[in-house]
Amino acid sequence: MCNQRVLLRESKDLIICDLDMTLVETVFETGIYPSIVATIKEQGGTVLDIDITRDFWYMKYDWDTFIRERFGLDPAVFLPAFRLHDTPEFRMQHTRPFPHVIGALRKMQTLRKLLAIITFAKPNIADMEVALLKIRFDEVLSLNDNSNFLGKNKPHPAGMQHVLEKLGITKERAVYVGDSNSDGKFANNAEVDFVYFNERGDSLKSDIQVAATFSDWSAFPDLEIKPCFQ
Repeated sequence: MCNQRVLLRESKDLIICDLDMTLVETVFETGIYPSIVATIKEQGGTVLDIDITRDFWYMKYDWDTFIRERFGLDPAVFLPAFRLHDTPEFRMQHTRPFPHVIGALRKMQTLRKLLAIITFAKPNIADMEVALLKIRFDEVLSLNDNSNFLGKNKPHPAGMQHVLEKLGITKERAVYVGDSNSDGKFANNAEVDFVYFNERGDSLKSDIQVAATFSDWSAFPDLEIKPCFQ
């Protein structure tokens, strides 16, 4: 059960964020994501419409189930092939920070808040995207191809626990900002308050506990939250 509203900046010392579609967005003018389409065609799958590639990109569903049911492909084969197409050079042409995110995070730093990122982006893509933000983060953790977290991707709480321990912050003094159901489950499993960045106007599963929702990073420094984990 979430409690009475408090200002995030007064109640939290550590801001941990997802990266893709939370801090940065990848946009294609046509709405079709070429790296996804190329991988599907290469493996003999079917590209049905724009919404399917968009849903995959935004991780609205469990990836394994989605790939199997909507693309008609084996996820164990599709995902490694997709990551070969999805290079930092390709992604950089289409990736940009969300409006106001840099200013919001810098404001939190002036308030002496620690900043961290936990992402499943490949390390080379994560490095490129973090560089676009032009901010020094106290910790950036990629769970992708990380031998310390095999089988422990989101929503397993191991990555969150690692960052909290490394930075010396209790879970009650941290918040996790993300844009998806898996982000919400990740935070809930770690008993860290979840702040939902809902720029797309989506809805979360009903069992996810949310301390606050916002759609524009300009509102973040003054955000009120209802802590769920004390």
